[in-house]
Amino acid sequence: MYYVKYIQFIVFDWSSILGFQWDEGNDFKSTIKYYVECGQAESVFVAADLRILEDTKHSSREQRYHALGTSSLKRLLSVTFTIRSNHIRVISARPINQRERKIYGYQKKR
Repeated sequence: MYYVKYIQFIVFDWSSILGFQWDEGNDFKSTIKYYVECGQAESVFVAADLRILEDTKHSSREQRYHALGTSSLKRLLSVTFTIRSNHIRVISARPINQRERKIYGYQKKR
């Protein structure tokens, strides 16, 4: 039996966001390894089904988040990001994994 603990989605004030920033290495990794190009990952942020989770495990220097949603190509993606200088700084973009599907699906049904 699979138990899902309560997941708190984050609500952002997007009015101060000016755009996106990509590190060349992260862009290359997302494109080559996961077949997710910049534009596809960025489209998740305007998806009607966008869900944002806090990432409390991976960085002690800056706050990180996971955006889960459907891309413009109808792929369910996970985009890990942070906010730097009023920009969404993408760390990675990939298809969502099994655990994320359960979280996403669980919250979507509520």
